[in-house]
Amino acid sequence: MNDARETKLPVGEPVAARGPVAVFDSIHAVLAAERAFLTAALVCDLVPIPRGVTSDCGLALLFRATDIESARAIFADPALGERLRGIFVPGPDGYIPDAMNSPQP
Repeated sequence: MNDARETKLPVGEPVAARGPVAVFDSIHAVLAAERAFLTAALVCDLVPIPRGVTSDCGLALLFRATDIESARAIFADPALGERLRGIFVPGPDGYIPDAMNSPQP
């Protein structure tokens, strides 16, 4: 059976056109996040950690900017949220922390 559902983002685009990335503390957490996105029918892809972003894990979850609120809802699950190291969005010179990354008062 041919599943026409889009699951991957295009590669080779400039950073600003690619979308935010979620960074986790382990490859297991990244894979769990990918499963959660696919279960929710959200388009995502695993990509190398962008330059300027630090993590013990070498992969990040790339997703569409239009899905950021859905991503936050997925990451609200403690099983993923406790392992999330941050969401980074494209900036003028690479990825920068998303405004929601800042600690709450």
